[in-house]
Amino acid sequence: TERTAQRLQANGGQLSLRFLTPTRIVHEKKLVHRPQFRPLFQRLVERVNELQRTFGQATEPPPWQELLALADQVRLVRNQAPWWDVQGRSSRLEREQQLGGFVGVADYAAPPEIWPALLPWLIWGMSTHVGKNAVKGSGWYSLRVNGER
Repeated sequence: TERTAQRLQANGGQLSLRFLTPTRIVHEKKLVHRPQFRPLFQRLVERVNELQRTFGQATEPPPWQELLALADQVRLVRNQAPWWDVQGRSSRLEREQQLGGFVGVADYAAPPEIWPALLPWLIWGMSTHVGKNAVKGSGWYSLRVNGER
């Protein structure tokens, strides 16, 4: 995390997320069709927090207001993550299920000093995935700074 934060400092605070599987984010009960940072990050913190509470030893909730205020400072500067419409069949529900989402690369920029607080969550998210159907493999992404993983 510290090395990544240093690289972000050196490149002016630009970071890329590569969405490897369809990422479907719902924000304020609406489907988000572009990888805007705030809804994505908010959903990620919710997911990691829930996993920590359920399977870990988390005793305190994350500092929601502080994290979201920092996330509001991150801008989507280039979107190369078009929406893919994908459907699957749920044998449990016995019906079709929407699995689509954005896939590709999104570049973000923010003041370098805010990234150290956000990076641990983004790094965890690479393992936990984010968004709807994360348990089915959706919402998998990788993080890059300066073209490095």
